[in-house]
Amino acid sequence: MDPKTKTKCRAILSTILIGMFVIAATLTVGVLLAAKHGLFMGFTKYQLLELKEKVGIVFLTLMFLHLLLNWDIFKKEWKILMK
Repeated sequence: MDPKTKTKCRAILSTILIGMFVIAATLTVGVLLAAKHGLFMGFTKYQLLELKEKVGIVFLTLMFLHLLLNWDIFKKEWKILMK
């Protein structure tokens, strides 16, 4: 993969990860509010927990892909850290 394409893939993946983080954070707050008030945006606590589980699986998969795309950077950073 040429460097420009790899950089674009990294940027797209990073943007998606930020969005997924916001969704996961919103669902976490929603679970807490639904536990206290019964509903959050029309969802019960248990519905939100199911959504959060599915978002978590997607989030972990994207994080794994992100790590693979940035493995060379990670190795260089690790070498610096271990000095």
